[in-house]
Amino acid sequence: MMDEIIIRKVYRQSVIIAYAFFSALAAYVVIVEFIFNDIRVPESYSTIYTHLRTALMILTVAEIFLVFFVRNLILTGKTRMLFRKLGEYSPESKEIEMLRRLSTTSTITFAVWDSIAIYGLILYLLGQNKTDFYLLLGVAFCLMVFHFPKFSDWESRLRNLDQNNIVE
Repeated sequence: MMDEIIIRKVYRQSVIIAYAFFSALAAYVVIVEFIFNDIRVPESYSTIYTHLRTALMILTVAEIFLVFFVRNLILTGKTRMLFRKLGEYSPESKEIEMLRRLSTTSTITFAVWDSIAIYGLILYLLGQNKTDFYLLLGVAFCLMVFHFPKFSDWESRLRNLDQNNIVE
């Protein structure tokens, strides 16, 4: 198995990135509660808000299901075939490749969850509805907590690497 210092270093980077996304959620709350608390939105935005609200709520649900699918693709190495076809794939050791996939998956997942909170921020700015904002912020926060990188998970994935784990 790969040197634990390298694993911990990459893991720590993923945790720092995750905390950065959590701090973004706090920044959105500051924006809503203190910076844009008293803005007045033109009445013409109400139609845009209604349509956009529906679209963003549907997109939120779709993203939640899509992320589980994409995470599985990345972690099992099935995306590697796409890069090989494009000529951008360079073979690495199985451990390094899995470590790269774990880090990439974590960052992509958190970016998608953050986008859900941004949808809430957009809806607040257009419709002055804090309920939408806090609903989507809460969903994003719960998903981030659920998908927070766990070192034990990383270790077990690296320990259990075998021939079938990486698609050839």
